[in-house]
Amino acid sequence: MLTMRPCGRSVHIFPAKVLFCLFAVLFSVSVVVLLFDASPLKNPTFEIENDLRIQLENSRNFQQKINLANLTTSSIKYSHNGMINSYVESVNDINNRIKILEEKILNLEVKSGLMQDRKMVPNQLMEIQQNPSVECPFPKFDGYVYCEVKLKWMREMWKSDKCYEDWGVDGSECSIYKFLSEVEQWCPPINLEHQTNVVYPDTPFELAVVKDNLTGLYEILGDNFRYKWMKMRIQRMEKQWLEAGQIFASKYKTKWRKKKILLHMGLLSDESGWKIGENAFKGGPLGELVQWADLMTSLYVIGHDITITVSTADLRSTFDEYIIDASENCPLKATPFDVVYIDIRGMQMLRKVARKKFHLLQCRLRSVDSFGTEPEFNNPHYAARKQLTSQWGKWNLEPKQFNTMFPHTPDNTFLGFVIEQHGNMTAENLQKQNIALVYGKVDKFWKDKFTYIEALHSSSLEIHGTVDASNPPVQIPSFVINHGVLPGDELQALLRKTKVFVGMGFPYEGPAPLEAIANGAVFLNPTFSPATKQSEAAAKFYKGKPTFRRPNSQHPYAEIFIGPPHVRMVDIDDLEVVKSVVEDILNSPDVGPYMPHEFTWLGMIERLAHQVEMQDFCRKKKEVWPPLSAMQVIESDQSETCRDSCQSRGLVCEPTYFHKLNAEEAFKQLSIKCDIFLTPHQADEDSAYPAHRDGMCYLQSNSKLFSCAGRQTNARRLCPCRDYLKGQVALCKDCLLP
Repeated sequence: MLTMRPCGRSVHIFPAKVLFCLFAVLFSVSVVVLLFDASPLKNPTFEIENDLRIQLENSRNFQQKINLANLTTSSIKYSHNGMINSYVESVNDINNRIKILEEKILNLEVKSGLMQDRKMVPNQLMEIQQNPSVECPFPKFDGYVYCEVKLKWMREMWKSDKCYEDWGVDGSECSIYKFLSEVEQWCPPINLEHQTNVVYPDTPFELAVVKDNLTGLYEILGDNFRYKWMKMRIQRMEKQWLEAGQIFASKYKTKWRKKKILLHMGLLSDESGWKIGENAFKGGPLGELVQWADLMTSLYVIGHDITITVSTADLRSTFDEYIIDASENCPLKATPFDVVYIDIRGMQMLRKVARKKFHLLQCRLRSVDSFGTEPEFNNPHYAARKQLTSQWGKWNLEPKQFNTMFPHTPDNTFLGFVIEQHGNMTAENLQKQNIALVYGKVDKFWKDKFTYIEALHSSSLEIHGTVDASNPPVQIPSFVINHGVLPGDELQALLRKTKVFVGMGFPYEGPAPLEAIANGAVFLNPTFSPATKQSEAAAKFYKGKPTFRRPNSQHPYAEIFIGPPHVRMVDIDDLEVVKSVVEDILNSPDVGPYMPHEFTWLGMIERLAHQVEMQDFCRKKKEVWPPLSAMQVIESDQSETCRDSCQSRGLVCEPTYFHKLNAEEAFKQLSIKCDIFLTPHQADEDSAYPAHRDGMCYLQSNSKLFSCAGRQTNARRLCPCRDYLKGQVALCKDCLLP
């Protein structure tokens, strides 16, 4: 193994030594990368991976020393320009190589997992179903392509790890199938008439009791400055939260299970370096803080037991005792939390803590992911094969474990947030003025927008802004009345007077336009025509996100789910049309406030209560949710996505049902002629299956690739759709508990 002595102690005095140490690190890293590339994956003890991890840690430590040294040209007294340039290039090189090492380790983990999944594949897979146990007759394995492999492996290897015995495996067919069906979910549930012998008894649970005050939540948040903005938002809406909780309690008679829930906000950690909590009062991004504040308040009001953490040290103290001595081969018997809400940065921190046992915690996770993660970017093997690069992807969760800000990705779960609104507002009592409030708290957002803003100003609108003025803005026109970054209550007061809320094309998909609409303002939503600056900027912004989505406007939800008269689409380069739209708004009666139910306090509590109660990615429940009674099967047009196919019929794609359609019987029920059934594996996997084309019918081999958004040229897909409640797209008529 390559080793290195820590170097760089005297970097402020001896620049030559700095360069020597840099090149030593680069040489060591290069050798390890080359060794990795040349080494076949044969060693079950993962020595290559361990070597890589050690070298990665050394590289990171050295990078940190260099950053702390904060070398500048003035501190390198005896250097010349060539040496400085060489130093800068070397630092950039080591950063790039660190990224390469991280990618290599991730790919190694993926390959290792695939090898684990495929060990001891039997020569005759049908042998298992042709000779089932009389004691436990097996159901059809449709849609569970690895069930036969796992049965064969477990029959021969159940003694290889004591954890199998701890889970009740004793070598009998029933105990093996019970484990593979109910614990690891490689196999379908056993035939109903035999279930009484294999299901787990219900464990006792405590009931969630709706809270009538928020005292406990305020104590959890304390006086920590990074929570200050969220705490102020919660306090401002306390009355509405508690009223919604009481309405919820009277509306539903269901006995909701009280769950222990961790909320880990990696975006607020010191490790992230983002300082989002500190910058919330200086014009920094607020969308994520809005969602986290509303999430924690909803969970608390419902009656769940919540804990809030932000650091790696917090995660280590929370999970170490549960995972240090745990086997990698079996699920954990116990965990400190039933559910863990966590962001992508937080998952990076958790993976650092859990390392190769991260998968043991995965089913508990709910990733708070504003823009969403589509299945193609989530599955590491598929993403690597298709070269879908994103620093936010490859988590290999169930796609529904990603929780989004808006319902733009049916493969994910719509978590949402609450639109702030105060009082019983109507068009009559709002007292609107000819004020246009521009959406953009940062000076640079106004760059190259002068002619657009001036066109609004010339249309008899008084232009207002809320741009951070800690540094004098230079992009804002002189006629704009700038209030600076306003506290929440003052911003709400300004919105109540505002007639037009002006989008400039960025930021994308934020909460502010909906708050303006809820206060009776008309939102000017810029469209992104192809081959325009706005379209190119949006494509560049979304390119690094784990999604194929490319919005056609600044706010797709406002465009699709709200529309006129509350939302008016404008091309900001067509000033005559802009003026015409503004003139129409000024000459029309005030539109009044509008707020979709899913963005109200009650709407979010209802949605979240059902999700926490019914979503089960550890698969301890026997029932499917949303229930199968809501399913409507649609055959898509050629090359059409299931998302579009369902949406065109006033329905929404529901990926939970794909398992039901991933079977030969589903094709027969739709009278689809299949000359042959194919189940492509590995290199031939595709997110468009199940589908058919030219008499060939394709089944999905990888459940993580079930995708509403997937498409394949000339193929027609089997699409699982469902209805949804007006103003609550995450729930269907049959979804609601009594």
